Amino acid sequence: MGKKKSHNPQVSLNTQDRKERVLLNEVDRVRATLPTPAYLAWCRQQCRKRGGLEFDSVRAVIWRDLLLLIPQASSTSLTPSSSGVFSGVNNNSGRASSVNAGASIAGNSSSNSNTTTTSSTVSGRHFMLAPSVPYAGGTGDGGALSPNCHLTVLDCDIKRSLWHLYPNDTIREEKRQLVKSLIMRCLSHRPQLHYYQGLHEVVGFVEYTVGAHVPRETLVAMVDQLLSQHFYAFCHQNMKSCEGILHGVHFALKVQCPELAAMLEELQLGPGTHFALPWVITWFTHHLAESHP
Repeated sequence: MGKKKSHNPQVSLNTQDRKERVLLNEVDRVRATLPTPAYLAWCRQQCRKRGGLEFDSVRAVIWRDLLLLIPQASSTSLTPSSSGVFSGVNNNSGRASSVNAGASIAGNSSSNSNTTTTSSTVSGRHFMLAPSVPYAGGTGDGGALSPNCHLTVLDCDIKRSLWHLYPNDTIREEKRQLVKSLIMRCLSHRPQLHYYQGLHEVVGFVEYTVGAHVPRETLVAMVDQLLSQHFYAFCHQNMKSCEGILHGVHFALKVQCPELAAMLEELQLGPGTHFALPWVITWFTHHLAESHP
């Protein structure tokens, strides 16, 4: 009778380490050889692949570049469009430089006329930087908090967050304060944006995923761009830009669970009340396999 092979965790770990290095080298190679627009398109393609990016170290590089690498010259306006994405036409055919995820993005920064965030040139490429004034404690800039921060709502959300990501009480509380400071620092510099329930989960998930792989200032810059560009429609005081999505959620409820939809309508919680906004915002942090049938 043949001897059963024993499972060696160290062998599996070494295999994973090698695979991680191969993937990081592949990202580095593509970054160094493709023009910036083509590289960013490749990054988006990798994110859509079945199985995803597999390793947080790879996510740190690709997520950072998708959020912070500017696909056009630094003089181009980065005003978000109504859909919350960068406006402007890409006319930069330069190569994407190789920048390690663990290195701070720094250099000769130039102010952007539309925000208090600056851009920095690294090896000929342009990156967005974090807001220039640091968040220190209870206020964003040393003065009274702006009404857009909605501190009471944020505190309530923070207190019930990160349970499944950080089982240790001490570490969880430290991370909660970090998530709060990230949100407050970004909102204190963007009065046109508002905190809504659910954004804390997105920021917390990003910090959990890439926080160990990027410097703090890079993390701040990533959150700033995430809120001001990709989630712009869900942070704006005027919610008309996302009403179509909210009506879509209600329509899906009427099809899949008409009883719940009828109950919500009876309680006057239709799509116009924006009750489903946290559902839409936090969908980014949920995994279908973990949902009930």
